[in-house]
Amino acid sequence: MPINKNAFIRYQTLDRCLGNHQRRFYFKDLLDAVNSSLAEANGQDSQIARTQLYKDLRFIESEEGFNAQIERIADGREKYFRYKNPDFSLNNAPVNEQEKAAIKEAITVLQRFKGLPQFDWLQEMLPGLEDRLHNEQDSTTKQIIYFDDNIDYVGRPFIEPLFHHIAQKNVLDISYQDFKAEEPYSLTLHPYILKQYNQRWFLFGKNEENGVETWNLALDRIKGLKVNRKSNYQTTTMDWEEDYFFDIIGVTRYDDVPLERIQLYCPPMAARYIETKPLHPTQRTISKETDGSILLEVCLYQNPEFKSKIRQFEGVKIVRTKNVHIE
Repeated sequence: MPINKNAFIRYQTLDRCLGNHQRRFYFKDLLDAVNSSLAEANGQDSQIARTQLYKDLRFIESEEGFNAQIERIADGREKYFRYKNPDFSLNNAPVNEQEKAAIKEAITVLQRFKGLPQFDWLQEMLPGLEDRLHNEQDSTTKQIIYFDDNIDYVGRPFIEPLFHHIAQKNVLDISYQDFKAEEPYSLTLHPYILKQYNQRWFLFGKNEENGVETWNLALDRIKGLKVNRKSNYQTTTMDWEEDYFFDIIGVTRYDDVPLERIQLYCPPMAARYIETKPLHPTQRTISKETDGSILLEVCLYQNPEFKSKIRQFEGVKIVRTKNVHIE
């Protein structure tokens, strides 16, 4: 049975409650937690009754669902609910047969687009899907492809809900605490895109208070969010890939920094790495010495990510910069 948006919210809320062995969640507590999550996402009209909660618990326990083991522990006349295994989570549960079939179908469809220039990203994604499916079908098979992922990343729980809020064009009230702030503060954001860089995720959108539509929030600094029902969502015409990200490394772009042609000296060891894994799409080699050192050029806006990148290589230094005139 396909899982719709509201069901997903209910299951994820129950997952958080059942996995929390530090608190006792009675049936009413579970119902209140689920309805609170639904109200935050969709308004009061989306709340459920007791019968739906019973069905959700049975589904989570079923083979068609997540095969979870839920304990019902007597406490006087009441019972509280929790996973038997405190380390269990719906997010790391084995893939069921329906999900395997859906993954197979998705792989079949996506295979048709391999080789097309606009679908280069499939070259990396498809092997990962196929590897995960193969491991689920044969428990004796070892994983053969790994992606660079940070499972302990603090902002991870916000990725999926933010994706859906962007798709549904929801205005968000966000509680945020940057590294300089002693206390969280609130802002209203019209969210546009999610961007990952260096194992961190960032949300870009229009800050309603100051009108800046390239406002940047790190997900690991978000403390909470809820849908703002009063503001009308304002769309953007920004081509993020071409107009914003192409001329930078990472996610930071300053209004008062000029676009520059930057020449870098790279000693032999660093040159070997940088030539095989370019710093930026505009990178070109200007000259190469007999000792293997090179002089290369990139065209971009300097930012902390660029400076951090070149500091990773011993001996790499900027030897010349020239502002680029933009028509």
